[in-house]
Amino acid sequence: MNRFVLFLADCFFDFQIQLGLKPVHAFIKTVETLEYAPTYLANKSDDFHLSVNLYYWLCLQNKLPDYECRVTRPVQDSHFPDSFLAFYEFNSQTGLPPFREMGEFPIPHCLDLEHQRVLNAINNAIPSRASLRKVLTNYFGGQYK
Repeated sequence: MNRFVLFLADCFFDFQIQLGLKPVHAFIKTVETLEYAPTYLANKSDDFHLSVNLYYWLCLQNKLPDYECRVTRPVQDSHFPDSFLAFYEFNSQTGLPPFREMGEFPIPHCLDLEHQRVLNAINNAIPSRASLRKVLTNYFGGQYK
């Protein structure tokens, strides 16, 4: 899961660069965004630090400016496991990692009441592994207004 999230972070970083963000801002936004992803938070290991690993990966790929990449030891491809590098081989059989559990969504107070109720319903369905079809049907039926 950690390696898959690092791969997603690299792709998200590239996407933000294409949208016109400077590399430093894209790095910060990428880390902030993925560290709030509920399923990632529910499945990550305690010894994985996304920001550090992403920083070294981006330095290795020359995606951060030279003045931002101040690494004490040179980074090499061999420092990253093959199971991470395999995500970049689009013909490989590397698939999605199995999720131990799905994380619950944080409910921002800035959301309108309807969408807070929808997220509450989703969060209530997650621990019991209930189908989200009922939640969606209720949402489209207007029951959370």
